[in-house]
Order: sequence, then structure tokens, then C-alpha cells
Amino acid sequence: MEQIRIAVLGPGRISHRFLKGMRCVDDAAVTAFASRHPDNVAEYAREEGISRILSYEDMYRDSDIDAVYISTPNYVHAQQIEACLLNGKHVICEKPAFISAADAERLYKLAQEKHLVLMEAQKGMFNPCLAKIKEWIGAGRIGEVKAAEASYCAASYPNTDHWVMTTPGAGCAFDLGGYPLSALLALFPQEFKTMHRTDVTENGCPVTVSWQMLNTDDILLTAWCSFRYRGDNTLRIHGSQGSIECRDFWKAHRAVLHTKDGDEEFTADFESEFTFQQKHFIELIRNKAPYSPVIHPELSVRLTRLLEETPEAI
Repeated sequence: MEQIRIAVLGPGRISHRFLKGMRCVDDAAVTAFASRHPDNVAEYAREEGISRILSYEDMYRDSDIDAVYISTPNYVHAQQIEACLLNGKHVICEKPAFISAADAERLYKLAQEKHLVLMEAQKGMFNPCLAKIKEWIGAGRIGEVKAAEASYCAASYPNTDHWVMTTPGAGCAFDLGGYPLSALLALFPQEFKTMHRTDVTENGCPVTVSWQMLNTDDILLTAWCSFRYRGDNTLRIHGSQGSIECRDFWKAHRAVLHTKDGDEEFTADFESEFTFQQKHFIELIRNKAPYSPVIHPELSVRLTRLLEETPEAI
């Protein structure tokens, strides 16, 4: 079986973790970096055993590259996704893949027209702990679900000149909000009856954001994120007969079920939380799938709208 050859477009901080995850994927490999500044990533490429450093334009046209992992700032994702697709490359794009629902709809349509896989890299949706939590809920282990909450709060970006604070797609909703929202939507995909969003801003940039949604099963969902304080970053599901907790749910190795009979613990042993979504992406390519059934276009667009829009527009 020939390996799927992947280029990393924008080999920066998060790409180190992507490359670690790829070491556990047998039938695919990162074979090139695409960078605006090749000299800046030359040492990094040597450390990773990657000999090819290409310009973006050369990477787009290179027939020896099958797929691209995009890890650049979010406000340039749409143009880079489009360039990859127009040149016949499958794409896995770091979250948020889009800062506009209109772009998301347009690019998913283009990917399907080109018979290419476009997938948003929401790694938390592929975590084994989330799969176990779904199983517990489906089996009625906590009775009827009444509410769920998830957060990602990190004291970060004190420099107000950082791109995360100043560009289109700026603020904690786009940078952090996808983690709690994607987990809640993965577990509870029903439509919303009501949705309320609250933003706390500094210099016009959202630095703390919360969402509260009531879905059609009358489950109250609460998500929040912040640049301005550290939280316990835990997914909690509350049922009529018990509850579930999972800390750092997007990369968790442990989830706990609480019932009147006591606690039950699930643990998962893995080297990198990235590997699960990477294996899924490669499987989609090999199976010529039109899109991921996990982070499918409809869900990705819906998530983008929650990050992007005012409550009235949801």
C-alpha cells in the first residue's frame, strides 16, 4: 500500500504536535513543509527528517503531495483551502477551519465537486473518552440527560498585538470556543430551541465568551471560553440518575461515571491525541469518502456559525 504523502502548510507551534501524532499512522507520512520563510523552518525540518521545504505556490502544484495539513492563522485558511482543493489536494485544516459560514459552505461544496476530502481538525471529537461517554449516555447509565457543560479557559495572549487579538477571526471564541462547542454538538446534535451568547470584550476583541443553548430534547447546553483566566476545563454531563466528568476533554486519557452505585472510570492510553483524527482522515481518503461522518460539513458549518454570528443570526 502506497503511503499518503502529506505537506504541512505553515509549520509552526501546533505542527510539532501534529507530527508527533503522525508517527503512529502507518500508511501516511509528512514529506514536505510549505513555508513563506524556508530559512526559518530549515532546522525544524532537519530535526524531523523532512528534506523538502517548498513555497506555498510550489506545494500547491506539486504532484508528489496527496494531502495538506493547514496550521496557519485562521484568517488565511479559506484562501489556502481553496488553493489546495483547486490543485487536487485533500485537506485537513486546523480548527477553526473557517471564520465564515459562507466560506465553509462554499469550500465543502468545492471539495465534493473535486472528489476530495476536506476535514476540519477538531481532534477532541475523535478522543476515545468521548466515544465512551457516548456509550454511557446511550446505555442510559446516567438516566435522562438534563444538562451538559464544557469550557476551555486559559490565561493567554497578554500581548494585545498578537494576531489572535487583532485580525478577522480574532478573539477567544474562534481560538478556544471550538473545543467545548464541538464536544457538546458531538454528544447532542439536536437542533436548538433557544441560544444566547454573551461576549466580554477588551479593545473590541472578545476575551471571554459563553453560549447557552436549549435543544429540542430540552437538554441545557453551556459552553464558555476565555483568554483572561484559567478554568478546570472539564466536560460535565448531568442526568436524572448520575453524571459524567472528563477533564481536558479534547485530549483526555480519563473519564469518570458517577452513579448511586459508585464511580466507574474509563482510561485510554495513547501517545498523541492527534493520531485518532489523522487515522480517520487517511481512511476517508483511501475509501474515497465524500466527507467525514464525524465532523461532517453540516456540523462544521453549524459550529462556524456559533463562533461567528450574533445570537439573532443563529
